[in-house]
Amino acid sequence: MTKIYVVRHGESEGNLFYRCHGIYDGHLTELGRRQAVAVANRLKDVPFTAAYSSNLARARDTALTILEQHLDIKLRVTTRLHEAGVGIWEDMNWGTIDAGWHQMLKNYHVDLDNWHVEGSESFKDVRARAGAFLRECAERHKGGTVLCTCHGYVIRAILCEAKNLPSVEIGKLKLAGNTAVSILNFDDDGNITVELESDCSHINASDSKGSLIRNTGREGRAIADKVRVVDFDLEKYGDLYKKWNPNGDIDKAKAAQKVHSRSVGMLLYDGEPSGMVELDTEKGKAFGKGWIEYYFVDEKKRGMGMAKALIGHALSVYRPLLRDFITAAVDADNESFCNHLEYYSFKKTESVTLNGKKKNILEYDLIV
Repeated sequence: MTKIYVVRHGESEGNLFYRCHGIYDGHLTELGRRQAVAVANRLKDVPFTAAYSSNLARARDTALTILEQHLDIKLRVTTRLHEAGVGIWEDMNWGTIDAGWHQMLKNYHVDLDNWHVEGSESFKDVRARAGAFLRECAERHKGGTVLCTCHGYVIRAILCEAKNLPSVEIGKLKLAGNTAVSILNFDDDGNITVELESDCSHINASDSKGSLIRNTGREGRAIADKVRVVDFDLEKYGDLYKKWNPNGDIDKAKAAQKVHSRSVGMLLYDGEPSGMVELDTEKGKAFGKGWIEYYFVDEKKRGMGMAKALIGHALSVYRPLLRDFITAAVDADNESFCNHLEYYSFKKTESVTLNGKKKNILEYDLIV
């Protein structure tokens, strides 16, 4: 018998910032790296004989963390375990997807055989490539114990294959949360039994930095499909811009939009204007920085967990521009906002005085 441990990656930028990342190569968050350490500790005594990972950074880095406790095992990276390509949905807010492809998003969740958008990879193809890879893996390492790190969609496909389930019965599967562990046993005839399905018990505890499960706000992930960030129409919503950013310069904002159309984003919740983010894509670019100039969420919408979509918007703008950091200057006495950004992996790098006001400079590392 061959035993294969299938492990999902830790929390990634797409998971955190409400963005759809298929083959988009998002990274692990700081919490995701801590979750990877937790699953590594769980699996430290497993006698792995081989290890494979998706080529995408979030899965590869999870595997490398696990293998820090298995130094005799070399990681092999393969595209056959990478996440399903989601075509034109790549790096979109889930709310943008829901607004434009509502029924297809439903199919994505519950009926994958009937899910397709331009440029996407079918569930049938994912199931075939991942299932064939695991069978080959079991044959190649017969009698051994193999680690495979991959992604949520791929794990659903693998478990459907193992249990011989059609996609319309995908709701019978246990949700594969971040760093979920599944164990598949392959006998000598190629038959598969599921010994363990999508178990995340190792992150129910805390580490030295606190909880290993993200607090997603009072409405949790249920809001994800209602949240999107669109280009801020400064002609139509000029008064709202001035209300939300009373010290802002709307002419400067319009000029910034001519340089980069997404430099001023409006947060929508269930279609209702709920906040904004303003970027300066020229400032600091020689030093690899992408500046957030202003960031605002309507007071009535705070605490719901939607503000993270604004950080995700900044990330979506600045990573293709090859910036190393997203940078923000925050009033030093605004402790709550400093803490807010730090919760989303920004790090304080220095304190400066600007226009007579002490500011903390916080940065999000885009190249971790």
